[in-house]
Amino acid sequence: EKNAQPLNDLTAALAKNAEILRAAPVPGEALSLHKQYLAATLALKENVESLRNYQTDFVGVLVAASRIDNLRGVFRAVAEGITELERKYGIT
Repeated sequence: EKNAQPLNDLTAALAKNAEILRAAPVPGEALSLHKQYLAATLALKENVESLRNYQTDFVGVLVAASRIDNLRGVFRAVAEGITELERKYGIT
């Protein structure tokens, strides 16, 4: 049996990130981006948790891996939105 600790550590880190995101004050203009980022972080956490079942649920793991890959576009869109706001307000 392989060591699941790296996935456990990643899941814990994503849970902590979600907790921090929930508590962060967000200006109205960035609220939509913030909600997308939080939702994507929670989805990533759920799918990483599913990866831990690789020995018993191979199909579920493939689905989780595919979903993780699809989240890349969400995170990219959020990053582009943040960059746009930074440009708008001259933040570097």
